[in-house]
Amino acid sequence: MMRPHYSSVGLDIDGRWIRAAQLIRGVGRWKLHAAMQLERDDPAAPLTPSDAAAVAGALDRQGFMPAPLVLSAPREACIAAVLELPPRSSGAPLRQIARAELSRTVRVDPAAMECELWDVPGIGRATETSPAMVVALPHASGELLGGIFSGVSDVAAIDARMCALARASSTWLPAAGIGAIVDVGWHSSSITVLIGTTPIFDRTLEHASLSHLHASITKKVGAEVVVPLMQPSAWQDTEFLPLHQQVRPCFTAFLDSMATELSRSLTYIAHRMQQAPLGAVLVSGPEVPGLCERIEKTLGQPVRALTPADAVEIGPSCGHHAQRRELLAAIGLAIPAGSRKKASTGRDAA
Repeated sequence: MMRPHYSSVGLDIDGRWIRAAQLIRGVGRWKLHAAMQLERDDPAAPLTPSDAAAVAGALDRQGFMPAPLVLSAPREACIAAVLELPPRSSGAPLRQIARAELSRTVRVDPAAMECELWDVPGIGRATETSPAMVVALPHASGELLGGIFSGVSDVAAIDARMCALARASSTWLPAAGIGAIVDVGWHSSSITVLIGTTPIFDRTLEHASLSHLHASITKKVGAEVVVPLMQPSAWQDTEFLPLHQQVRPCFTAFLDSMATELSRSLTYIAHRMQQAPLGAVLVSGPEVPGLCERIEKTLGQPVRALTPADAVEIGPSCGHHAQRRELLAAIGLAIPAGSRKKASTGRDAA
């Protein structure tokens, strides 16, 4: 009898929450074996060994098998840019050049950060350079994050969030043409634009974040009623109806900001890739009432909110996780690089 093959544990750290997922190899597809979410007491506080201890306890209670960790690179520390580099055929030291270019932009010592890069198809110009997507993480951020969680298990990699989402979303991304992933987060959200499953653009939106929405609602009503108000099911509860009317402008501002930023990003990409059609718009992360509908109205394009069931099969003990959109990044971290339809991004991308 074949022994079960378990994946690494994908650990997604997103400010207010720490989420984890582990897969088991099924027939032809990965299957969700275990998942969990922890809410941190103070989202603004730095991660500490006590967070790692809480994670270790939760993994044990939720039935995770011992395995290395793949961590998400912190959004605020991860640096991403498209750079014009010499073509690979030139034999030039591309990583060294890319690291030096990024260091001038962000004023970080090039020797103090790790970077990965991949070719950007379809937007090259008739020049002696070739566009490449470059992602970097300062060593200090990676070492701090890895050190905190090293007591939980071996840290196999720290992966760029855009790469994890590309793997988890690969079934729903067009084989050719443009796809976009809107990822809702606590401290910041992000927009990733891809050709196939290759990220070619990534933008962090600090102002369009759940923490900003949380703060605006709290300021509006003068009380901590944010959590029920941010759950779509609560909008059908007559108990909250007066509050809904009061905070609706907060949600409208958030939705307008997200839809506008996505439209701007796609306009920029369309300008650089005039013949590439927009094939898919996907949303991941915690559910925000009305977000998909607002994006559809702005773009005139269908929008799909991805769930774990869209990424992998759901194991018999994980049925209650099947629709939890916020687990998608953790699942993408657990999916081995290269195991999805040309999931093109390097696992050690950060």
